[in-house]
Amino acid sequence: MVRRHAALFLVLPWAFVLPAAPARGQPAKADDLAGRVQQLEKRVAELEGLVKQLQARPKDPARTGLAAQVVGTWVVADADRKADGLFTDLRLRADGTGKAAINHPDGQWNNLKYDLVGKQLQLRDERGGLTYTMAVRIQSATDTELVLEYRVGDKTREARYTREK
Repeated sequence: MVRRHAALFLVLPWAFVLPAAPARGQPAKADDLAGRVQQLEKRVAELEGLVKQLQARPKDPARTGLAAQVVGTWVVADADRKADGLFTDLRLRADGTGKAAINHPDGQWNNLKYDLVGKQLQLRDERGGLTYTMAVRIQSATDTELVLEYRVGDKTREARYTREK
C-alpha cells in the first residue's frame, strides 16, 4: 500500500504540469484536414503540369536542326565514287551509331560512332584494339542532299551525297 501511494505522489504532480496530448487514433481537426488537402491538391496540380511539359518535349532535344538532318542513309554521287579516302555510303542513326563504306582497303566501318560538333562530323570505328577516325566538315545539309568537305593533304575536297530511300 505504501508503494502505491509513493507512486501516486511521484506521478500526480507531473500530471498538472504536462499538457494533455491527443490520444492516438483521434481524428485531426477539420481545419487541419482542409488545409492539408488543399496543399496536396496544389502539389498534384504542379506535378501534372510538369508531366505535361515533359511529354511535350522531343525525345532527344539534341537531335534537332542539323543533327536531325544528317540522320539517314547517304550515297555519294557517281562522280566521287572512285575517289580515294571518301565515304561512298553512310548510314547514320539518331543514337550516334551507324555504318559506313570508305574507298580504301579494309573500308568497312561496321561499328561506326559519330559526334556532331557544330558543323564538324567526327567519325570513329573501333576494331580489334585499333581506332580509325575521320573528321569532315558539313558544308550543307538538306532533306535530300548532304555536302561534306574532306581534307586531303593540304587541299580540301567536297563530296555530294543523296539520301537513299
